[in-house]
Amino acid sequence: MPGRKTVQNLASWAWSSGATSVGLLVLPLLVPEPGPLLEGLAVVLIGTTGGIGRFAAPRWWVLPVRRPV
Repeated sequence: MPGRKTVQNLASWAWSSGATSVGLLVLPLLVPEPGPLLEGLAVVLIGTTGGIGRFAAPRWWVLPVRRPV
C-alpha cells in the first residue's frame, strides 16, 4: 500500500491537473477566442491559486488557530 505522502502527492497532482483542464475548458465560454497569451495567463493563475490552496488547506486543518478558553 502506498504511503500517506504518495497518496497526498497523487491527490495534489489530480486536483491540479483537473483544475487546469476545467479552467481551459471554461475559458472559451468567458472569452470568445482566447489567444495563447490568455491561455497561458489562465494556467498561471490556476496554478498559483492551487499552490496557495495546497499551503493554506493543511495550515487550517493541521494547525488550527487555538483561542484561549
